[in-house]
Amino acid sequence: QTDDNEYVFKYLRTLSDFERITDRAMNIAFIAQKDNEENINFSDTANKELNVIIEAVNEIMNMTIDSFMNETRHNRGKVSALNTVIHTLCNKAEVHHFDRLQTGKCSLQQGTSFGELLSNLQQIAVHCYKIVMAMLDFHSGTGEGKTNPSEIRNKKAYKEYNEKYLI
Repeated sequence: QTDDNEYVFKYLRTLSDFERITDRAMNIAFIAQKDNEENINFSDTANKELNVIIEAVNEIMNMTIDSFMNETRHNRGKVSALNTVIHTLCNKAEVHHFDRLQTGKCSLQQGTSFGELLSNLQQIAVHCYKIVMAMLDFHSGTGEGKTNPSEIRNKKAYKEYNEKYLI
């Protein structure tokens, strides 16, 4: 009975974040479909920035799924660090995007899609972080996972991801 209660707690704590991730993924698909239908293409620079951020989001998703499926805590510091790096990358990409808008290298339609993609990718990373922190609560029962998402838990991982994912 106790094991069943623990698993119910695990699923209840993470279900809404997994649901939000799928919502964000659907948003990304709708944006891509709309851009395709309207022949909206990004500049090479914008595409490179998006590809770096997508690669980072794929990595954080893989670590999150591993933590959830295998009920491990070893990814906690890495997920925290990568979440922070993804946030920084999205902020940098937004600044670059704004510069492209001001110089006419990007249209308003391109800019809107680009901004929406960044927002959805960043929120996927945040939900991954929340899932891993909920898993920590599940394992420790101490509430240890209730921390500030901007807190960098693993400085070494942060440095590695900051060097790995550059825009």
